[in-house]
Amino acid sequence: MYRKKIKNQNAVIFWLAVGFFAIILMIIAITTAYFSNQKTNTGQITLGELDFTIYSNQNSFQNVMPSQNISKTVSIVNARNSAGTNYNNLCPIFFKFSFDVFVDNKKDDYLANLIGPSFISSQNYTQNGREFYYNNILVAGQVANLCDGLQFSHIIDNAYQDKTISIVFNVNAIQSQNNAYLELWTDAPQDWIDIVENL
Repeated sequence: MYRKKIKNQNAVIFWLAVGFFAIILMIIAITTAYFSNQKTNTGQITLGELDFTIYSNQNSFQNVMPSQNISKTVSIVNARNSAGTNYNNLCPIFFKFSFDVFVDNKKDDYLANLIGPSFISSQNYTQNGREFYYNNILVAGQVANLCDGLQFSHIIDNAYQDKTISIVFNVNAIQSQNNAYLELWTDAPQDWIDIVENL
């Protein structure tokens, strides 16, 4: 009988403990309940694009002599076509250019130093070695001339007689906004940086 009484007391204590924990859990559940809600909103952003076109007025010249200046206009337009009419979503750009000279399809750095671009207005560019930085922003649809002619030095000698010379213009453009040139053109001349920072 004594054992039965202890067993009953243990059962009562057990069920009291279970009931107590159940009440604690209900209190926690009730006190941690909050209203919540979540919604989303979707918008569209169309990123700008960087594209440009290079074109020239004449692609070949015959019988060019040392000391001769030839009239050759090479232009860049901030558009997808040379007419400058296809420029939707194009961003304004900074650009720089260089050129390489090939003699009978072989690159010739010596001759490249004896041929140079001529400009109607040299103030449009800042020269850094054989690179030329445009001193302005080229907005969408706008045209700028890379050069208005080519000057052939009198030092060009007989070794180049009857050779086919190709001049390749290389243009590098970046967005003009948000100081992209500071990260991408780390070798840009300080003179040019001073100019564009005041645009």
